[in-house]
Amino acid sequence: MVSFRSLGLLAVTSVALAACGGGSTVAIELTDAPVTLNSIEKIEVSFGKVDVQSGHSCHGGGAHDARAGREREGKWTTVNENAGTFDLLSLRDGVTAPLGEVEVGGDVRGIRLEIDAAGKNQVILKDGTTCALDTSGVTEATLKIAESAEPIEVARGGRTTIVVDFIAEESIEEVSACNFRLTPVLALKSVTHEDDDS
Repeated sequence: MVSFRSLGLLAVTSVALAACGGGSTVAIELTDAPVTLNSIEKIEVSFGKVDVQSGHSCHGGGAHDARAGREREGKWTTVNENAGTFDLLSLRDGVTAPLGEVEVGGDVRGIRLEIDAAGKNQVILKDGTTCALDTSGVTEATLKIAESAEPIEVARGGRTTIVVDFIAEESIEEVSACNFRLTPVLALKSVTHEDDDS
């Protein structure tokens, strides 16, 4: 099961997306803020596919927008087939990890990270002990923009950076001695826009 919150500690990946023919890009980045897992040195999690969901957003107006709102749940587009392994606790204090780039046809409505069960998933304690990190209960972590909320608007002709929190402290549970379980907790942290001056 995957949990969701409005704010959190860890951010997602580096993705560039173009929307509505305006030369727009979106960057999605992975980062982390300090946690209170005092006995843990590293939390290594392997990610497979990274997907972004986008919907129609080339701004009509009025009744057209109301109808489009129902239609623009959008399609999922793969950003990266094999994102790799990251130490979540190293992605803090502004550090981010890029995951890939892809073109899209509208504003962002969701972000999905596939957990790679065959990859390196482990917890390393501060005394050097390597412990198991059980990922069997989850195949992916999805941040779905709420139906009642506006989608994340992509800056046309510029760059939009989306930071998604993957909250390490709430995503890891110690079920027994040196045996941890992963239950991803994601949240949207921030969205920033910058103009393309080139």
